[in-house]
Amino acid sequence: MADKEQVFQKFGNKEYQVDENTFIMGIHWLLADHIARRFQGLNTVLDACCGAGFMSIALAKYVNQVIAVESEPEYVAFAEINTKLAGVRSKIKFIGGDILNEENLTKIPTVDAAFLDPDWATFGNSKRIHTSKPSKMSPPADKLFNEINKLTPNVALRLPKEIDLKELKSFLSYELEEILLNGELKFYCAYFGNLKKSRS
Repeated sequence: MADKEQVFQKFGNKEYQVDENTFIMGIHWLLADHIARRFQGLNTVLDACCGAGFMSIALAKYVNQVIAVESEPEYVAFAEINTKLAGVRSKIKFIGGDILNEENLTKIPTVDAAFLDPDWATFGNSKRIHTSKPSKMSPPADKLFNEINKLTPNVALRLPKEIDLKELKSFLSYELEEILLNGELKFYCAYFGNLKKSRS
């Protein structure tokens, strides 16, 4: 389990609430801020699979409202505490439950863009062991993308560095960015619609 100094180093506030899984899966605050800048000036952005809320915190600095969806009740509780500690709780609406559940999808208002962050671990595996296939993520990244793309064409999809890039051939035109920290590849982010800066 991460100690307060490790939490501070990764997320920027030693009081943020995490467990082992949300610490591993959470986005380093510098990388979250880098991605969130793509959304600057938008009104409402969806954060799908928000975990303990670290991407929601980054997005809330640049957009008017964040709709954060998470299936794990414990993670939602962490996210509510963390967004309050970050001073952005009033800009975030939480929806608990499976994002691919039709009832939950109907709760999502009109959004300008979305950030998708499915769990990269295959069922039963350590969060440090990542699949190379979008279809094996939880929820499946291909299904998640297809559903959210019905709500907005402007999507950012976070993918593990182990991803088999050939698996992305079925996706719409995208820009793939290598996300680095101190010169080390941490993960990829695929941008679609108006979030793209270039065409792949």
